[in-house]
Amino acid sequence: MSEHSPSLSAERERRNVEYVRLAESLSQRPEAFPFTGIDPIAYAALKAGEAESPGFVTPIDERIRKLTAQGLKVVLGKYKDSGNVFIVPALSDNVREDMLQPRHLTIVDGMDEELKKLILANKK
Repeated sequence: MSEHSPSLSAERERRNVEYVRLAESLSQRPEAFPFTGIDPIAYAALKAGEAESPGFVTPIDERIRKLTAQGLKVVLGKYKDSGNVFIVPALSDNVREDMLQPRHLTIVDGMDEELKKLILANKK
């Protein structure tokens, strides 16, 4: 075991706590966030997964239509400290079928700074 393992574990825990804190703050906002788009690499992976397992989730193109029309909201998983954070269309009531990961979103100039931080934190 490396002598750095405890500090790496502590750093990972600190990042998870910050990630959950950001997600919790964003999930409590009453307004929908504008949808900025899906990262092209993430889109290709989601599309490929959809082709391999049809019917398990809302097709990605339909999720994109909903996100474009409704905007998005940030939703925490059932056990918030687990770090499960999802992006869903603002009017969605089916997280399991409509979800994306924050890392799937495109970062653009002028977007909400906390949302940008959440996306970046999810990419690490």
